[in-house]
Amino acid sequence: MAAEVKQTGEENNSGLDWAKRSLVCSFLVFLAGVGGVPGVVLLTGGVLAAACGIIGLRYISKSRLVWYARWMAIGGILLGSFLMIVGLDEIFVPNRAITKAKKVTSLATAIALENAISSIYTEYSRLPDVGSSVTTNSPEGMKLLNILLGLDDKSDNALNSRSIKFLIVKEGKNNKNGLTYAADGKSVEGLYDPWGNPYTVELDTDYNEELHFTIGSRAVDLKGRRAAAYSPGPDRVLGTADDVMTW
Repeated sequence: MAAEVKQTGEENNSGLDWAKRSLVCSFLVFLAGVGGVPGVVLLTGGVLAAACGIIGLRYISKSRLVWYARWMAIGGILLGSFLMIVGLDEIFVPNRAITKAKKVTSLATAIALENAISSIYTEYSRLPDVGSSVTTNSPEGMKLLNILLGLDDKSDNALNSRSIKFLIVKEGKNNKNGLTYAADGKSVEGLYDPWGNPYTVELDTDYNEELHFTIGSRAVDLKGRRAAAYSPGPDRVLGTADDVMTW
């Protein structure tokens, strides 16, 4: 009987040690998570904390005298499980902050494009003759960009005859995140969002300050606008929730 009591006491002490490890490990990893450690660290720490808690429970007897040790182990398991969920989310949904930043950049470029078209209308009382809907990597779209940048021809009938630079956006690389210039640097060959999508530009060619078009299967009707610009966003598919739009 004495040996059995001694063994139970040793098991309880061992279980208490494991419970402490579980709670301390989960708490330290949680604090590290607040500091912005990678998701794999949260996942690993959560697994270790939960494992220590489970081992602790196996050693702790059902005696009421060790209730605090049981709750320490349970607390470590719960916090460890939470850390595992957060870690998995960080791993399998990576670069969420980066994606958000890219969307902000993409929207700023789309707004700059729309504003440039409104400004050229204010300056010359007409819009570039490129059609009612263009993408910024098509021949008509490149013509539009060159006009807005003051890089179009200097003939008498050129729209931007004074070569005013209405559009100010950064230069991109590899057809992503900005303007792509021709080899001679005297003209542009496209404007792309951070994911490599061209922007679509809708223009008020009827001069009634109304725009009517569709994105995917969704009809869009805008009033009081000379232009609108949008891109497919991260999934590269128009008509989905992550589209970048100026309205």
